[in-house]
Amino acid sequence: MNRFRMCIIYMGIGAIFLLVYYGLTGAIPKRSEIIVTLVASFTSGLLTFILYIEKLKFNYALIFHFFVMYSLWTITSLYNRWVSISSVDFFKHSLIFIGIYVLVWCIIYRIEQAELQRINDFLNQ
Repeated sequence: MNRFRMCIIYMGIGAIFLLVYYGLTGAIPKRSEIIVTLVASFTSGLLTFILYIEKLKFNYALIFHFFVMYSLWTITSLYNRWVSISSVDFFKHSLIFIGIYVLVWCIIYRIEQAELQRINDFLNQ
């Protein structure tokens, strides 16, 4: 049940990003855009939950997670008309997505390494 809560948290994060986007652009979101964004956010949380359960090798999980998340982002962005596939914006947004993705994984890696070190120090006492 704890991991299912993560899906709901991801949905909330998606809603926050949607609010920030529309707050910055001044546009009024359509109901379908809100629903698609919430479904994509929930799906990303569900994907994280599934990868946590499956215990795949880190490299396989990272590659699989990246492609699914990028696909979700692309579908959501194109459906909501945030970018068009032929625009320079799409390339720019893709680079931003990749940069944020790498940054988040580096932060998660550092946090996990610190946690492992703390556990090892505790066990060595």
